[in-house]
Amino acid sequence: MKKLKITKEFIQYWSSRYDKIYIGGDEADYGLIKNKVKNEISENKTLSEETFKDIIYWKSNRAIGKIDWDDFQLYQSAIRYVLELPDELKLSLLCGLDGIGLPVGSTILHFIYPEKYPIVDFRVTEVLYGAGFLSSQTISKKTYRKYKASIEELVKQTGYDIRTIDRALFSYHKDPNDGKL
Repeated sequence: MKKLKITKEFIQYWSSRYDKIYIGGDEADYGLIKNKVKNEISENKTLSEETFKDIIYWKSNRAIGKIDWDDFQLYQSAIRYVLELPDELKLSLLCGLDGIGLPVGSTILHFIYPEKYPIVDFRVTEVLYGAGFLSSQTISKKTYRKYKASIEELVKQTGYDIRTIDRALFSYHKDPNDGKL
């Protein structure tokens, strides 16, 4: 099988397909959440329960039942603390909270720092693996740095931002007509 080559044209084409409802179709929700997070972090240095739920539902509604909503103040305190931590510790702190695994933790960080943290998704991981950026299709807290570095390399190579690259790789994997690896 020929190794996938991810170019600027690839990112442009596949990111534009993300808005199809059967692929992604959630960019309006993404934008609303991104704005809410920006405002709440700026004003309160944490997230409201409503915005936190919006993030969880947007990424993985299965995680809703795993969050300890009776102790939501712990999550808010952790987010305040994340803002002060060095970058290499932020994800570990979030993933130490009940119900927060790597995909959800990276999503929270992405919404707080959209230009810095890519969202972990198995589809994106499989495309990065297929293109030779990753040596495994499994991402852990330990290997997140390699995942992040792969996305950052594509940002540098293509000139597109993290979100656009994420949309393109997700779309390429999910498109049932011509995007499966």
